[in-house]
Amino acid sequence: MRSNSFSLGFVVLSIGGGIAASGATVVVTPSNPLGWSAQNLRGDGSASITNTYANNGTGSLQFSGSSDSPSYKADFVRANIGLNLLSTMTSLSIDLYRNSSSSAAGHLAPAVRLLVDNGQATDRYSYLIWEPVYNGVNTVTPNQWNTHNLMGGNFWQRAFKTIGGGQTVEIYNRSLSDWLSGDTVVDGGGVTSNVVGPNAVVLGYEIGIGSGWTGSFDGAADMFKIGFDGDDTTFNFEPIPAPGALALLGVGGLVAGRRRRN
Repeated sequence: MRSNSFSLGFVVLSIGGGIAASGATVVVTPSNPLGWSAQNLRGDGSASITNTYANNGTGSLQFSGSSDSPSYKADFVRANIGLNLLSTMTSLSIDLYRNSSSSAAGHLAPAVRLLVDNGQATDRYSYLIWEPVYNGVNTVTPNQWNTHNLMGGNFWQRAFKTIGGGQTVEIYNRSLSDWLSGDTVVDGGGVTSNVVGPNAVVLGYEIGIGSGWTGSFDGAADMFKIGFDGDDTTFNFEPIPAPGALALLGVGGLVAGRRRRN
């Protein structure tokens, strides 16, 4: 079920451009990606904006990987330019689609990952990962769009310890409130989780598939909404801008929410 690897490469994306109004929907296109990019591509895994699966417009963010490439992986990644506190996050949702042609296990669909930084001297970084199977979805309904509100869901932690031989942390069945409490728990292998806590900063977010999946996958994601202190931004992935939609110019040209508060 694991679908993730750990990478900090995306946090150096360019910063600049305008500010989206609260509640804005911004159109992400191949020619105007607004800081999003395909990363961590492995095998024949792919992540691209196409018109294959229309949702709120003419297309969406399509993911695919072949059963002939068992190590395939593909992520679509964006830095959180606002550097917001996780404790101020007030919305998080996404629309997901799985094509029935997929031979991967029926519970698999694109995962959502938040990269967080607790600011400590060691063991600073971790992913908090939302996946349908850990939130009561044992079989994803195929060939239709399904909207998921992630705020009340479970997020498992994927992290690496800087001491103890670089142990990998995998902690399941915890809510965002649990992680924000600042306590630690021990996984099945006796490894203690990294601290998150109320002062953790969201460095970025990812949508991705693969890494250990067996079988092929074809599907999509769209209408990814994230908000801090009530300032929501919804990313609508489209092959071309829709008439009248808000599309901010420039790579990295959107600042979502307020900057980190000390």
